[in-house]
Amino acid sequence: MLLIKPGEVLQYMIEITGSSPVGTAILQYSTDGGAVWKQERGADGELISETGTMSSLQVLGWVKNETAKNRLYRWFVTAITSGTIPLSLSKNPQPVHTFSLENGIYLFTNPESPNSGVDGDGAQIAGAGSFYIDTSTGKTYRNEGNATLPMWVSF
Repeated sequence: MLLIKPGEVLQYMIEITGSSPVGTAILQYSTDGGAVWKQERGADGELISETGTMSSLQVLGWVKNETAKNRLYRWFVTAITSGTIPLSLSKNPQPVHTFSLENGIYLFTNPESPNSGVDGDGAQIAGAGSFYIDTSTGKTYRNEGNATLPMWVSF
């Protein structure tokens, strides 16, 4: 579970490589400390969830808490019949554009320079070799760290 304060951004991800688990994962939030859970919806109004056989699946998105209340987020997994479903939640700023290239390599664009570290841009998703373009200056950065600890270096 992860607490997201008003104005903060939640980054969510499901990434499956290799195995093919079968089940359902639903992103939920609570505004009362976990007494009542509600299903989160994306900008398109659709529920944020995945159901069925998940093979080579990659779901990445952001939700901004635009309410005046803190929200506690969790993944709720139901009906899993085989395998495990790797899920993650983190507090990360939302890049303007994110493109998944392959094998954990991403391209991010944003009108500001990237932040490195465990809570930095692309944390928990941007593997070594990922790229970040600051669209306000045209500078390009490469992740010389890893997904757990991105280290953005200009080149």
